[in-house]
Amino acid sequence: MLAGTGTRLTVLEDFREWLVEDFERAVDFLHGPDRLFHKPDERTVERSRAQLRATGQAVTRRDFLTCHRFDVRERLQEVTTPTLAIVGEHDALTPPSYHEFLAEQLPDCEMRVLTEAAHLAMVERPTAFNETLAGFFDDSVAA
Repeated sequence: MLAGTGTRLTVLEDFREWLVEDFERAVDFLHGPDRLFHKPDERTVERSRAQLRATGQAVTRRDFLTCHRFDVRERLQEVTTPTLAIVGEHDALTPPSYHEFLAEQLPDCEMRVLTEAAHLAMVERPTAFNETLAGFFDDSVAA
């Protein structure tokens, strides 16, 4: 199962700079429209912001630098198991087009789009996300 990802995860240069020079600006950016969340309630945003602050600037920066270096385009043929690419319809960080590419390039990959969700679809729409996973796994076991 691949959620909120892609084969190459380029991170904006300005954002990488904010992660070094202005962590609060980076946190604000992530909570902009259709990045982490599509239509979050205030509690979800505050919990997310608090979690990023608790994780800390150094770890968050390292995470995004790792994403920036991530590139597995040349290794897709190594994936031989049935795969589900699941994405929030409004995900601006790893958009549906990234998941469409996975579905086209992997030999046995299905794509599912969760409506009314962005990057953290599993947080915004946990029931729909889990039902999608369960359906995929049930179908995989039955095959």
